[in-house]
Amino acid sequence: MDKFFRVMKRILCVIGCTLVAVIIAGVLLYVAMVIDTNSVKREIEATVKGEIPYTEINEHLKFHAYHFSERYEDENIGNIHVKVKREFVLHNWKEGYMWVLTDIHVDDVDGEIIRGGQDGSVFKIQKIDGKWVVVDRKPAMKTFAEVTVPW
Repeated sequence: MDKFFRVMKRILCVIGCTLVAVIIAGVLLYVAMVIDTNSVKREIEATVKGEIPYTEINEHLKFHAYHFSERYEDENIGNIHVKVKREFVLHNWKEGYMWVLTDIHVDDVDGEIIRGGQDGSVFKIQKIDGKWVVVDRKPAMKTFAEVTVPW
């Protein structure tokens, strides 16, 4: 009986170690997926802030191209505060989806908020010539938990 318990202990140890290794590998894979899409996040931020000329903006990001300084010239735009949060990323290194929540607040020169809002979007992304490109955008709920893939 003692031998049986030693064998069972070894089996459970192997199963536990394997399970931990699989969980760690999954977390590392997801972290790599998120880091790999940093360029898309930066492009969305630059688009919202108006740092990219409107004529050069990806057509699927034009919804985010607020260009407040051009649209509201008479309101003395001060600072544009943009926070882009990736709710979730899922891709196979060639194509995939990115759920994004964008918070925007625009201050006037006195620091008072004059415009603001929040937008949730699901971006379909594709890797073209080694660079992630947004190929489609759909409006989404505010959190990933409430969203299904709209394609």
